[in-house]
Amino acid sequence: MGKLVIAKVNLKERLRAELAAMRKAGRLDAATVFMSSATDPYQGLERKLRIARGALEAFIEFPVRRVLLQTRSPMVERDLDLLKQLGERVIVSITLETDDDIVRRALTPSSPSVARRLKTARLMRREGIPVQLAISPMMPNHPEHFAELADEAADRVIVDSYFAGDGSGGRRSRALGIGELYHRLGYEGWFRPGARSNFSRRCAPASAPTASSTAAKVSAPCRCPDWCGFRFGAEFFAENATKGLFY
Repeated sequence: MGKLVIAKVNLKERLRAELAAMRKAGRLDAATVFMSSATDPYQGLERKLRIARGALEAFIEFPVRRVLLQTRSPMVERDLDLLKQLGERVIVSITLETDDDIVRRALTPSSPSVARRLKTARLMRREGIPVQLAISPMMPNHPEHFAELADEAADRVIVDSYFAGDGSGGRRSRALGIGELYHRLGYEGWFRPGARSNFSRRCAPASAPTASSTAAKVSAPCRCPDWCGFRFGAEFFAENATKGLFY
């Protein structure tokens, strides 16, 4: 929503110095990094400035326990060579709020298409990179279809809402006019506490799941068994933040 970007052009040098100090203190192996919590590291300027790429190079030189790389941009494909060097120390988390491009164009018109982001997720999985889909905030969608897409495209899924994920029980989202926007577009039924249960019911097993079902993914073993499957937003983060599992 912002119109101004302050580029941290010296990020790689500052990051290397901080990581070197952490290594000297014996804290590097336990460190987890969220890249990043507020700003997508793969904005348009990244094509020219290569700041995110420099950060990944620093993490290869000074390996931390895990890097969670959060983006909605297919530009992350450019750095596949570095991601493969990081291996299971990195998770590529692709934001995908809906499976419906009509919804995407109405609510986040400047974001990449649903198909393009799914293509990126599938490429990363095919190349052996752990992949998370961040359905956050969850927008209006077709739950059964969306759950099937998520199951096929990612190792793990986080589902969150405006109410569970804005840190204020939905007050900040209302203050930003999200409720009015949803009402104007005819999506008011999705802007309410508990709306994400429409999706979660499609992922929760009614009986013992088969190995190929979406629900089986919650408990199925994988290369990184402490973070695979479907998880639901704030509760999961609160439960596991101190363990570093979601990183």
